[in-house]
Amino acid sequence: MRVCCWLIAATILSGVTEGIASGTEPALPIRLREPAALALSADHERLFVANERSGTLSVVDTSSWQVTTEYELGESLTDIVMLPEQRELLAIDREGSTLIRARVAGDQVTVRERITVPSSPVTISLSPDGRTVAVNSLWSRQCTLLQVPADIEASLHTSARQSVALPFNPRQQLWLDEDHLLVCDAHAGELAVLNARTAEVDQRHTLPGHNIRGLALSPDGNEVWIVHQELTENVPTDFEHMYWGGLIRNAIHVASIDRLMQPDLDWGTESRRVQLGATGYGAADPNHLAWTESGDLIVTLGGVNSVSVFPPDQQVVLQRLEVGQRPTDVVVLPGRGLAVVANSHSDTLSVVEIQAGPSAGPLRHPGIAAEVSLGPMPELSAADRGKRLFFDASLGLDGWVSCHSCHTDGHSNGLLADTSGDDSYGTPKRVLSLLGTRDNNPWAWNGSVRVLNDQVVKSVETTMHGDGISPTETMHIVAYLHRLAPAPPIEPARDHPADQELLARGRRVFDAQGCGECHVPPLTYSSDQTVDVGIQDEAGTKKFNPPSLRGVSQRRVLFHDGRAASLRSVFEEHGHQLKSGLSEDELTTLLRFLRSL
Repeated sequence: MRVCCWLIAATILSGVTEGIASGTEPALPIRLREPAALALSADHERLFVANERSGTLSVVDTSSWQVTTEYELGESLTDIVMLPEQRELLAIDREGSTLIRARVAGDQVTVRERITVPSSPVTISLSPDGRTVAVNSLWSRQCTLLQVPADIEASLHTSARQSVALPFNPRQQLWLDEDHLLVCDAHAGELAVLNARTAEVDQRHTLPGHNIRGLALSPDGNEVWIVHQELTENVPTDFEHMYWGGLIRNAIHVASIDRLMQPDLDWGTESRRVQLGATGYGAADPNHLAWTESGDLIVTLGGVNSVSVFPPDQQVVLQRLEVGQRPTDVVVLPGRGLAVVANSHSDTLSVVEIQAGPSAGPLRHPGIAAEVSLGPMPELSAADRGKRLFFDASLGLDGWVSCHSCHTDGHSNGLLADTSGDDSYGTPKRVLSLLGTRDNNPWAWNGSVRVLNDQVVKSVETTMHGDGISPTETMHIVAYLHRLAPAPPIEPARDHPADQELLARGRRVFDAQGCGECHVPPLTYSSDQTVDVGIQDEAGTKKFNPPSLRGVSQRRVLFHDGRAASLRSVFEEHGHQLKSGLSEDELTTLLRFLRSL
């Protein structure tokens, strides 16, 4: 549902058009950009836009709202941060696995150096004292800490550097103080508080949620606002539970920093919760949030193409304003009563008027002050149209859910869902990753679906309960799914004799134990069959469709019901399909082999 609750047109809002001029845009190439992150210059006169699809950096004049120039900076820019004292910016290039350092002078951006970081970096942040940069690498499960040199001419290559291994795939991050960094799971609800001085994990917590996409400190610096989704694992994905919001919800949890610094946080009694959306008015896939100067918050709602502006004491947020397609990041322009929203799937920025007068009351009434095109877009391919549908909650009932809500960025939230994918309720199953699903026929845990198009239709109709999906839309989503490669391994094979020997021994154990009978190498490590694996679900089903082992090291839990918490547990605790017992050496080599797939 894409309904704008505020019926105040931007043209009649006082002050809306102030400072917003029209003019001729510079000639920009036709391309898909997909803006992912925003950063303001120190003087607030320029807005820098990191474009994930094109790998370019767009520079926007915040007076004229014109794109002044666009730089070819990398392959896939996912985040950006300013170094105001040095008049520099740091950008993350996910595909290039690099941290890009560039000098900024007005519209001019000059790359100074590129620093290699662990593979698949996705976010970056700067400590409050400006001395430490943190980079989260998604599939590498690492956080890299680099010291910012006091000498602005010194290289980051030679600065002190530490790496923290994490037990989950990290994405969002937030500095709690100069020495402590909150790092969040990209898929499920795991949190870690890192000590930047010791490069160790001080505390771990598990949020009752998933898809953590936004973090913000309260203005007084005492609380953290955490934007996420919630899936009830043991509730059937039927119409009633979806309609009433009992199945999946979109929310913000608020916890004190003092409590996050201590163990065993009870989210039910020691935090508070803000609900986004309500019955008939879902707010799927909330992303980033920011504080306005008037003390309100603005949050982007990616699945319903909207933003909400609300006071911090509001418990249920319903008011919203429609912006572009899949809004992600948002920044507030100090002193101007404006916020800028990056719309990833329409290649635009929405300039939102958020200033509230003294008589505005508790519910703010923003409007659109300007829409900024980042440049001309080409005709969308079938896969690109499918990607937009994948992240669009209009496919689901009342905007509660999109495909991404459970299959995070095409992967999995690591939770269980009681869908009718196995033709039954009361039998919750692990949400499968869709990365590499093009090669994993048949589909569904019971292997009952032979064609991927049919699986897409079944999911939309029986899990998401939308108004249906056309054959063309189905084809587009399937085209997008065919684009998704398997998740990369945590420990890729190394070109070193000792590691090659270890992998070869692990492969011999894999073959000797008959693992390849169900997980057939060397392409899919799956098979077109259902197999009795010695366990059963609540309905007595014993035969299951063997998932591919490609990227198996990136799964949070294993087996259909998530009973195994690790690959080692699969064999040590459950003895999964072993023909004979494994020695510790055999298990070690087998695990090394599996973690390389």
